[in-house]
Amino acid sequence: MSFARTAGGKSAKYLFHPSTVLVWVEGDDDLSAYNWLVRDLNCRLEPAGGKDECLQLARDLVRDDLQYVVVIDGDYEVLTRRRSSHRRVIWLGRYAIENYLVEPPCIERLCDALRAPIDAETGRRIEDALADAEGHLEEAIILDAAAVASDRPQSPLPNAIERLLEDGRGCRIDSEAVLACCAIVEADIDAEVLTNARGLVERWIQNHRLFHLVRGHLAFGFVRNLIFAEVRRRGHKLTLDNRALLVLLSAEVWNSALPQDHRSLSRRVHRAVKEVGRVHNAA
Repeated sequence: MSFARTAGGKSAKYLFHPSTVLVWVEGDDDLSAYNWLVRDLNCRLEPAGGKDECLQLARDLVRDDLQYVVVIDGDYEVLTRRRSSHRRVIWLGRYAIENYLVEPPCIERLCDALRAPIDAETGRRIEDALADAEGHLEEAIILDAAAVASDRPQSPLPNAIERLLEDGRGCRIDSEAVLACCAIVEADIDAEVLTNARGLVERWIQNHRLFHLVRGHLAFGFVRNLIFAEVRRRGHKLTLDNRALLVLLSAEVWNSALPQDHRSLSRRVHRAVKEVGRVHNAA
């Protein structure tokens, strides 16, 4: 095993490139979404290989004040999380970085750029589709949060959003498919755990939209289908893979007037990277 792949090797990797700040994120798929967030910073992104690896890197950083930055998905911990243990350990305020892309005005502008000129109804269609899906998905998200709290390995949610859609595409959630997924775990979850999860989710969505709490790959999958549906509405066919679409939507989001969640994340990442940069410059 290479030095960089051991736990200690990852923690020491920042020493080998002192001219740039090392920013750890969870996975390789996250890189495209984060690139636009850090585009003006002297840093490089590295996938840690998962949340457990990021947590270990964070523990090492806190223990030894190591000079790098770790960004960790919020997951369902956004429902209860307290302050971070260190200013360079940054927890997302939404489930994952993909959830920061669920911003209707940005989705609308990207549709316009992708040969689907917007009309007076485009924004309403996007918002209505998101709100309708959220209504169908809320119970599944509550059960998923309860399953995680119960340390159950099985989630009621599928790996792909298409399994929850009426026709396997488009952007209408099939309520029967959602119920069938919920039934997989509902009977095995303790009633008290479920009640607690329900209360946490219901309080959280008073100030956030549910899609900011949906597992990131499912949230992005739904947004992808929204965009493809708008392009088809204009009689065009879109041939973009997920990574390319992720790059385009990330650019639209992080180059726009940012909502509070985005400003907070951007401010924390910029502050952490610049802090490490000052240490590097003083060395």
